[in-house]
Amino acid sequence: MKNKMILSAGALLLTACTGPIQDFTVISTNNIDPGKSIADGKLIKNVKGKDTAHIVIVFPTGTSHPQEAVRDALKSAAADMLVNAKMYSYGWYVPYIYGQQKWIVEGDAVVFEE
Repeated sequence: MKNKMILSAGALLLTACTGPIQDFTVISTNNIDPGKSIADGKLIKNVKGKDTAHIVIVFPTGTSHPQEAVRDALKSAAADMLVNAKMYSYGWYVPYIYGQQKWIVEGDAVVFEE
């Protein structure tokens, strides 16, 4: 009985949440020439980017932003835009100890040859 109570209390203290936020056909933080199409570029499959903020005790060290996750994904592939992208929000927190808030974006990157 005592072990069940300890496990129940531990489960209540550790909180986490994740879920898909939005699907995007095309997303970018770069300026794209409107005359270009996806067919004009090179496709790189399964690119991922993230932006993370930390919570120490009860104090956030910053704020995570979805556009920074997109920038991270584009930078990792040296790409101009993402297609068929999915965006997720993820967070967890152990009260009065530590936690994280993250934005994650996954998709296929398009690189336009200059």
